[in-house]
Amino acid sequence: MKRLLAIMLALVMVFAISACGSPAAPETTTAAPAEAEAPAEEAVSTEAEAPAADTYQMSVSTGGVTGMYYTTLAPICDYINSTTDAIRIVPATSGGSTENLNNVLNGVSDLGCVYNNEIPGGYESNNGLRFVGPTTKCSPLQFVVKADSDIYKPEDLIGKDVALGQAGSGARAWAVQFFTWLGIYDQFTEVPLGNEDLTTALGDGDVVLITVAGLAPSARVSEAAASYDIRILDLTEYLDDFIAEYPYFERYTIEPGIYENVEESATTFGLATSIVCMEDMDFDALYTFMTLAYGEKAQELAMTTNPNGPDHNPEDPLANMSIPIHPAAQKYWEEQGFKIPEA
Repeated sequence: MKRLLAIMLALVMVFAISACGSPAAPETTTAAPAEAEAPAEEAVSTEAEAPAADTYQMSVSTGGVTGMYYTTLAPICDYINSTTDAIRIVPATSGGSTENLNNVLNGVSDLGCVYNNEIPGGYESNNGLRFVGPTTKCSPLQFVVKADSDIYKPEDLIGKDVALGQAGSGARAWAVQFFTWLGIYDQFTEVPLGNEDLTTALGDGDVVLITVAGLAPSARVSEAAASYDIRILDLTEYLDDFIAEYPYFERYTIEPGIYENVEESATTFGLATSIVCMEDMDFDALYTFMTLAYGEKAQELAMTTNPNGPDHNPEDPLANMSIPIHPAAQKYWEEQGFKIPEA
């Protein structure tokens, strides 16, 4: 009996010793959380990059890369992007003024460069459109032919092939308006071409005339003049009646000598341009844009790529305001000492 009890007591002690050794397993698992915390350092570095995510991304709809809008706005955008992290702005290419207006109205772009005659119509279609500020001075519509051409007046175009500019551009819209007013728009063949193809088409004889809207000298017209001899049609005899019917246009004389081998002046018509946005444009983002884009440094940089480009009219930058102004733009211009006109 005593022998049996001794055996039973020994078995109990074995089980007890096994049970006391079982906590060793948890010791292995308790070390895991310490390793699991290591990624926390990566989370900290992500926090440090957060300001980039807060940068307001925006775009301004301009035109072709050699056009006045792009050559004026591209250096301004570069300057803004290198100066602040609050906004990042992209100068988006487009067909020109008409497309720019539609891009703003349809939410494709935050800002758009638009000829002043198109802005009231845009506001009529959507009264959320808002004025921001001026872009460029009067841009003439230039009617360009080769120097040895037999085209001397618009009526000479009847039965010919012409290129009036890219669809969506201000150049094409004005040219169609002028030729329609003159009653000959349906009496020649319009060849649809992009803005970048105009000078080549004229030089190759594919068309007898191109129209280019832009500051004079225009990079596109200068390109043509450097490749072959050109002339600019003079519209003096038509302008009294045309501008009487469309008084928002201005007379503009292209002086002799601004284009290679063009030694005669030519009078035509044109318009100044402005930047527009929608009323729900972020206030802080637009105000930041205003303080930098309309500053002296940005204007100087724009002049390096487009000497005739920026026209922020220090005497009256709001002269062409025809629709309500965005509150951020209003704040900026009032801080500069200007009274906001009624629109």
